[in-house]
Amino acid sequence: MEIRTLPLDHLGLVSGVFDQLDIADLIDDRLPKKRNHNLEHSRLMKAMILNGLGYVGQRLYLFPEFYEKLPVERLLSEGVTAADLNDDALGRTLDAIYAYGPTELFNDIALKVMSQLDLGVQRLHADTTSFSVQGDYEGPSGRNAIEITLGHSKDGRMDLKQFVLGLVTNQDGIPLFAKAHSGNASDKNTIMESFLKIHWSSVKPKKRIELLADSDSLRQTVKNLCKVSTLPHV
Repeated sequence: MEIRTLPLDHLGLVSGVFDQLDIADLIDDRLPKKRNHNLEHSRLMKAMILNGLGYVGQRLYLFPEFYEKLPVERLLSEGVTAADLNDDALGRTLDAIYAYGPTELFNDIALKVMSQLDLGVQRLHADTTSFSVQGDYEGPSGRNAIEITLGHSKDGRMDLKQFVLGLVTNQDGIPLFAKAHSGNASDKNTIMESFLKIHWSSVKPKKRIELLADSDSLRQTVKNLCKVSTLPHV
């Protein structure tokens, strides 16, 4: 009898938390499977999350090779094979995310997580970071597209094009809102937009909320938030 051992490492914990928070049900509700691949979009998204947290940057066609070294069924459910995680199936999942809206799906998942954890919101941290990229990029196309272009680089690579990511977390570091922006987007506008687009009625704010961000962005944000009658004192 041949005995083969495969490591779970930290990916077992990530998989367990994903299942415990019922994230898969929400994803399949928002992104129903309409094509002929074997797996639902939720399992393919889970596979991409595990790959990303496996400290490797795998191209889509290398996913089967990555999962051949892992206990796939333990991580993704019985009957799933490494061959199911091919670039065609993964690409269709990415297309479905794009069609629904990456920001909208992220926010839906964040609210789902908050509904499972009784943490509430006492403090919100907002900031942006830039990601420099190599190569040529065409202009934006499609309603959800951003522009990869020159901008204020936070890692000092003023010679490279970039995109910007804005993120808002609560006092425990749990992300409540995230959105990718064009490379020349202004922090003053993106941070204010991030605060204003949070689903305040769903994140269980307390009587007082502290907002943390850079001073220029925060000053205008507070003025706009004070116009929203459903908010507690900020």
